Amino acid sequence: RRVLAGGTSERFEITFVLAGQQRWFEGFIEPVSADGCITGVLAAAIDVSRYKEHEREMRDILRELTHRSKNLLAVVQGIARQSAEGCPEAAGFLAPFSGRLLALSAAHELLVQNGWRGILLDEVVTRAWADVEGTASIRVELDGPRVLLGPDVAQNVMLGAHELVVAAAAAERPPERTVVSWAMLSDGGFRLEWRMVGASSIEVSTFGQLLLRTVIPVVLGGEVTALDLSVAGFAYGVRGRVGPQLQPAQRSA
Repeated sequence: RRVLAGGTSERFEITFVLAGQQRWFEGFIEPVSADGCITGVLAAAIDVSRYKEHEREMRDILRELTHRSKNLLAVVQGIARQSAEGCPEAAGFLAPFSGRLLALSAAHELLVQNGWRGILLDEVVTRAWADVEGTASIRVELDGPRVLLGPDVAQNVMLGAHELVVAAAAAERPPERTVVSWAMLSDGGFRLEWRMVGASSIEVSTFGQLLLRTVIPVVLGGEVTALDLSVAGFAYGVRGRVGPQLQPAQRSA
């Protein structure tokens, strides 16, 4: 009736039990006109049950893979902890190593929730702050459009964000507030800035500096624009390029 009244084609998806099995159909309805008047509709439906079943199987496989990956990360963490027993000099290694494993596990968890398509940038930053103790008093402001990070970029950005959050939590004078902003540029580029205002002593680990200076700009296809501490506070900036691993996110219906 809507197609007849408005003259605009519509698509649909229906599911029902056929011969004892759940079936899915995708179809369309288009108006048919003659002499400028709509005289009827043309409808067709395609059985997509095989594709729906394949999607379900892939979701199950991804869930199982994530479960196994998290178990493997837990085993690695356990091996590291046991290996450090009776070795006092290993204590300084174990805590940051465990934190990085947890950050990687968090990235995998979010990726599976999104069907391994990627993670929204604001979700990455929010999760990084939530998983580090000692940050409750730091006000965090996020400013930017919906940006979807592909799996490779998301995992590295999660690790980089974790290093910055850990540095903020460990500072002798933690930042009063942190502003994380990003933007899509008119030339097809991307800009990300992380500023910690009022921080007088932010020290990013050697691993974190390597990640922020080298790895993240490479996966983003860009360059670092800032990584320093000044009177105003700490700043990290990076530019990249919009592409398959970084693009505007489509809003869900």
